[in-house]
Amino acid sequence: MEGQPSGKTALMITDFDGSTYGQYGAKAKLQNDFLAKLGYTNATEQGGTGLGLENMIAINPDIIIYIDYVGSALKAEEDVSNLLSQAPLQNIPAIANKAVYLVPFNDIMGHGYCTLEGLAKLAEEIYPGSMN
Repeated sequence: MEGQPSGKTALMITDFDGSTYGQYGAKAKLQNDFLAKLGYTNATEQGGTGLGLENMIAINPDIIIYIDYVGSALKAEEDVSNLLSQAPLQNIPAIANKAVYLVPFNDIMGHGYCTLEGLAKLAEEIYPGSMN
């Protein structure tokens, strides 16, 4: 787990507007370090808005981290459920393995102690028993 490149990729998304998502790309330095500690690399170089289902299929991530923040159009739990049920996405490893993790905004974007706690919580979800 500890920061070793494994070839596994993670897609960090947020803010579903009904048809597209926002995404965090390679310039998200803290978040990319966060992913490296979990043994993943960022699946996309581009950050920004407008990530559609066809883009997700092309990116083909091993896991998806859905970053929840108060300003999202839908409740994050509803959005994750919707994401998991999308027929076109069923062959993506993250969807097929139900490896979609809901993370509160401050746990991954907070730049403080809450980010360390968020890393520990997510590590336990991805690697059960790893934080014992």
